[in-house]
Amino acid sequence: MPRRAHNERVRDTLLPEAAFKPQPATTEAKAPGAASRRLRILMAEDAADHRLLIAACLRRLPFDVDIAENGRNAVEKFTAPGAYDLVLMDLQMPEMDGLTATRVIRAWERVAHLPPTPIIALSAATLDRDIQQALEAGCNALMCKPVRRSALLAQIQELLARFEARPAPVAPASSSPDAKRRPSP
Repeated sequence: MPRRAHNERVRDTLLPEAAFKPQPATTEAKAPGAASRRLRILMAEDAADHRLLIAACLRRLPFDVDIAENGRNAVEKFTAPGAYDLVLMDLQMPEMDGLTATRVIRAWERVAHLPPTPIIALSAATLDRDIQQALEAGCNALMCKPVRRSALLAQIQELLARFEARPAPVAPASSSPDAKRRPSP
């Protein structure tokens, strides 16, 4: 058996796709025959090689990955109608860096009365100062690049489980039935 095929088989055995099937956010019974929805991930990364690596890590899993090539584009995509379940945010990008983009996203979520979306910072620098800056900006975790598949999937699974356990924020009484639509920033 070629080494690559063996490595993929071992990887898939250790990290089965079933481990990443989304769990229902409520205890209500699902409609008969309803399929689990795919998780939407926004990947903000300017380097093509890192985008390819991360996309390869997420391949064959129930994730739909949307790519933003800079922080400004990430904010535009995040605040457009439609929700993301998770954001992978490079910290050093052109036009708007990942820390600034994260701060803008967190501010927008507060104004829109939306629960925070898990954000994983991606950086080649993982000094204590870098970690502290990422956490202060609103990131929930920081991973060193290049990312390893097993570490990335474990971090995604841990954050999604932690965020699903949180109670939803209470919107003001003046909220309309259309409150689930994302307002413009």
